[in-house]
Parts: sequence; structure tokens; C-alpha cells
Amino acid sequence: MLKLSLINLDILIPSEKIYTAPSVTHGLGVFARISLKKDEVIEICPILEIPEEELSDLVKTKLLEYYFAWGKDFKSGALVLGFGSLYNHSYSPNGKYIKDIKDKVVRFIAIKEIKAEEEILVNYNGHPEDKTKLWFEARGKI
Repeated sequence: MLKLSLINLDILIPSEKIYTAPSVTHGLGVFARISLKKDEVIEICPILEIPEEELSDLVKTKLLEYYFAWGKDFKSGALVLGFGSLYNHSYSPNGKYIKDIKDKVVRFIAIKEIKAEEEILVNYNGHPEDKTKLWFEARGKI
């Protein structure tokens, strides 16, 4: 059974800059409510850390599709709160995420201007320019 530890709930403040809606990319997506400038912080998401010894339990759940590799040598996992686990992938992203292991948050940042109503896409490989094939078949706008 998964035992999740809640981290940094005191900074869980929903961003008024974004919303979720159906996406042509995949399922739900995260969209800009307002225009965002390059380098603007979109959202800061606290995480629920999943210890290494419990990661195998995720295989039995839908959460497997939503967790981030986390911690030293990426041996543990994290469920990213806020809309953090709902951003869709693109090899031509307009946003990026930065894992802050020390503060146990993930920051989503605009890497170019994003217009209101535009979907915010990140490269799941962790670096906007990384074209390494993903562990699943990406579809839609990649």
C-alpha cells in the first residue's frame, strides 16, 4: 500500500494564470488563462513524495502515468500537486519544469511568450531541447 508523505502544503496556492481543459494533445491539458511572458513563473507545485520501496505499487494504479522521478539518482517518485501532473508533452515546448529537490516543489516556467488560451506544453525529458524518445508513444502536437 502506498504511504505518501505530504510536503509543503503551506505553499499550495492555486495559480490564477492557468486552467485545465480537454486537450488535442492528450486527455486534459493546462492552458494559459492570461498571456504569459518568457521566464514568467507559471505555477509552483508542492509534491507528495513516494519512497523508492513503494514505487512498484504504482504499477497497479493509474498514478503510474502521472508521477515524476524524484530524489537522489531519481530512485523515489513524486506526485506533483496543483496542475503539475497534467501538463502535456511536446518536443517543441513553450514551458519547462524545474525540480527543486531541496524545497520539494516543481516550478513551471514559460520559456517563450504564451498567449491566453494556448496550451502549455513541456518536454517530459526534463530539458526543452532533449529529443530522446519517450517511454510511451507521444501523440498529438509533439
